[in-house]
Amino acid sequence: MTGGSGDARAPVAAAGLGSFLWGDWTLNAYGCYRSGTRLLCDFDTSKQTASQGNANYLWQHVNLVDNGGRLIRRHNAFFLGEDGSQFDTGYVSQNPVRMVMEFDDVPASVTTVSLVANSDKIENIQVVDASQQGAAQPAPAAQPVQAAAPAAAGAQAGATMDKAQQGVNNATNTVNDKKAKAKGIWDSVKAAAQTGKQ
Repeated sequence: MTGGSGDARAPVAAAGLGSFLWGDWTLNAYGCYRSGTRLLCDFDTSKQTASQGNANYLWQHVNLVDNGGRLIRRHNAFFLGEDGSQFDTGYVSQNPVRMVMEFDDVPASVTTVSLVANSDKIENIQVVDASQQGAAQPAPAAQPVQAAAPAAAGAQAGATMDKAQQGVNNATNTVNDKKAKAKGIWDSVKAAAQTGKQ
């Protein structure tokens, strides 16, 4: 699957916060998001030898541990399509498929969680809260340096300034892309949460 329809966090092959391996299956974790007392954890799953998989069966041994040590078993799991649709059965291959796991009854005081699968653990995952979620704030852009140049070197200074301004523009575009991607991740998970509540 690839990204589309405004889904900024489409399945990717790169490692996220950490990975779990089970036979020739891989599960990459990307983050956990709060909707009330429900946490939605965002993953990609892939398999070396392609096969059909049921989201409710796959990775059922992955649990959440809150920052107080309480083990929480997942409530539900589903694959998430490019258009935001949820489906239970998917074709999983070396091309990752996006997967969401729901964990219920997670107190509002829980701000950091770990994901565990048997003896494997992905620790210190910051929970993003819907009520406080906004677009990521851009880092301050570097300001172009005004060089004092002799009159004879004016053209060279102008070219240097153009390159510096281009660098600032590129950095601003990168920050804006990251903001859009962060918002896209949140929007798709939020939509999944709303659909899951129905």
